[in-house]
Amino acid sequence: AVDWLAWNCGPIAETFCRTSSSLKGAGREEIVCATFGFASGAAGSLYESVGAGKFRNRGIVGTKGTVVCDDVNGEAIVCSEETRQVVKTIREEKRYGIETKRMATEEFIRYIQGKRESWATMDLGLKALKVTLAMQKSAETGKPVRV
Repeated sequence: AVDWLAWNCGPIAETFCRTSSSLKGAGREEIVCATFGFASGAAGSLYESVGAGKFRNRGIVGTKGTVVCDDVNGEAIVCSEETRQVVKTIREEKRYGIETKRMATEEFIRYIQGKRESWATMDLGLKALKVTLAMQKSAETGKPVRV
């Protein structure tokens, strides 16, 4: 989800994150709630739970509009800042998810065969790791962390 946000809005400049556990004595947090400030000035959020009920919600708020993806209801809502109205509601998340996995698999096979360059570069992986480590530090300190 962090890479999805960065791909859509560019570099993440700052994050504030909280983690929690819905299971007493689990020893690990499985709930993540994070906000992001992007170098572009946009703001984004992520809420994810992999515990008792798997749930993911991610969104971007920018100067031209807002996108919120809710994996529980299987929909993405796109709102225009200009009209402040819902522009489009997409209810094909499950089919889209399967199609995306198929396309990613085909792209990976093309890469292995030497027919294309990899879009998943070490640089992108390193950037996602830096953001994830900043999220962890924010959760530990209770303060926003610059990436």
